[in-house]
Amino acid sequence: MSAASFNLARPVSPWLEMGAYEALWSEVGAWFKSLAEKFQAHPGALPSDFVPEKDAYDFSKRTWDILKRGGVRRFGVRVHGSGEYPARLRVAEYPVEVIYYQGWWNLIEARSVAVVGTRHPSDAGKQMAELIARGLVEDKYTICVRACAGN
Repeated sequence: MSAASFNLARPVSPWLEMGAYEALWSEVGAWFKSLAEKFQAHPGALPSDFVPEKDAYDFSKRTWDILKRGGVRRFGVRVHGSGEYPARLRVAEYPVEVIYYQGWWNLIEARSVAVVGTRHPSDAGKQMAELIARGLVEDKYTICVRACAGN
């Protein structure tokens, strides 16, 4: 494999790639599948290969502003093809190119489960999620809990 396949031939700016990836997501019709297909068609490409640099930096600033308004002051960014991007994430049907995280990166290697739900769960849903999470914790799983916007 060539160095370009793993982006070793050039430095990677998480700030630039974060903005470029957000810009790609802002395109009409962007979805996990469409973005994954774009990168599958261009092995070794970075998000910034598809977005003008000025646009990428504008989206980085917007993203940072949104995160700050949401109370996020510290977070990390991992870009596929550089640094510590987890190989396990590449086996997804439609893998993402950029991930954000908060907390301890070393937990990425722990046995873990993400619990994702609505912002407005029912009482029964909350009880069931708690029961499942407690069982997983007893089995030494790391649990990531995140609410998502309900439609």
